[in-house]
Amino acid sequence: MILQRYMDLSKFMYLLQKSSLFLPKMSLFDDHLEGGLTAIDYLSSSNDFAHLDIGMCSAGTSNIEKANEKVNQRLFETPFGEYKRNDLDKIFPRCREWLYVSCWHKSSHECSAMWSIYGGVNNSVCILTTEDKLLNQIQKPKNVNKIKLEDVEYLDHKYGQLTGSDSLAPFLAKSLPFSFEKETRLIAYNTEIDLSRVNKNPDAGVEVSIESLEQLIDKVVISPKADIWFSDSIKQLCNSNGLNIVEDSTLRKKRFMGSLEAYAQLEENVL
Repeated sequence: MILQRYMDLSKFMYLLQKSSLFLPKMSLFDDHLEGGLTAIDYLSSSNDFAHLDIGMCSAGTSNIEKANEKVNQRLFETPFGEYKRNDLDKIFPRCREWLYVSCWHKSSHECSAMWSIYGGVNNSVCILTTEDKLLNQIQKPKNVNKIKLEDVEYLDHKYGQLTGSDSLAPFLAKSLPFSFEKETRLIAYNTEIDLSRVNKNPDAGVEVSIESLEQLIDKVVISPKADIWFSDSIKQLCNSNGLNIVEDSTLRKKRFMGSLEAYAQLEENVL
């Protein structure tokens, strides 16, 4: 599958100069529902209802302490191991502090909305690669022992339920209004982090090195709203880095004004 990443000039320069991707920690993302449980999943992971049920059904009996103790030993799974369900509200948000994410758009064609939102400004670019190339070209940082590429699930956090059984499922879910993004996530983390001993992550993210930009990038597309000088500069910049694969956005194509132009386009398609 083809993956796209829309970025402004500063991020593109970072990629070229350092031959690296920067993966910010998930807690820096704007969407407050990202990395959160749905109502159904929260209730199924929490001990609150179990304790309430014991209190109502076992009142006045000698079994109440045993029953509560058994519930207190129940665990929930995270990408960083298992923790007691009584600590769900404390531990679960910490996962977002230690998960590093790079977001990609999965599509074979450009998306106008992605240009506007993630290009950020008129003078921006989009790089195209594939899932296999991305996984093959990235190099694992020293402070990370796991890197995965996973599709995002879009759901209603109020009425929906996570369908993935993996412990990463809550961190691969977004609200339905974002479904146009068709997002695939590159996620990096260290499974040995002990969330009971750490809280805030002092780092903003991790730098993931790319073995070869030429092998990673299939195409660099220039924003349809880019200035002429920007387009020329990007082409020169890419050529100097061995990336002779720059194209103008398909959204810049003009309407055909006559048969000759239409025929010329068809000939170009054949070639």
